[in-house]
Amino acid sequence: MAGSLIKLQESTASGSSAITLTGITSTYKIYLVTYSNVSGSEDNKYLNMRSTVGGSADDSSTYDWAGRVAITSGSFANHYGTSQNHMRISDGTVGTGTAECGKGTIYIFNASNSSEFTTYSSECSSRNASGVLSGTTSAFVHKEAQATDGVSFFASSGNLATGTFNLYAIKN
Repeated sequence: MAGSLIKLQESTASGSSAITLTGITSTYKIYLVTYSNVSGSEDNKYLNMRSTVGGSADDSSTYDWAGRVAITSGSFANHYGTSQNHMRISDGTVGTGTAECGKGTIYIFNASNSSEFTTYSSECSSRNASGVLSGTTSAFVHKEAQATDGVSFFASSGNLATGTFNLYAIKN
């Protein structure tokens, strides 16, 4: 994607129940989220995300996702969910172990258009408590025609112990 990145917000997790990044407006068409060094307060937990509307996470059961996971064992797996109250960013888990963490990028499309669904695409990697490395490529849709102004990240259980999260606008 050609263009310049404009940093809108950065937030760092430190025992946080959720990290929320807002600042999406109609000024730009495409946004980018990066996250790195994400670990949980409990082992083997998923990193999840929700769209925010008016700065609050939308927990309605209107999220679908599909993707593919490559695992260091040489195997592959499908990654999917329908009518969920969140988006599971990766099929890999994170937790409290040494070097047990996740990182990735997420593109956001149609966010400020209240007559279309917000869509996302992501690429991420994680290393779990057993030292298994996985990479997940996914597409997501929030099936509500409403303006999204940001995203909120949370662990499937417990808190986000560490992690740096950034929201960028992509200037065309």
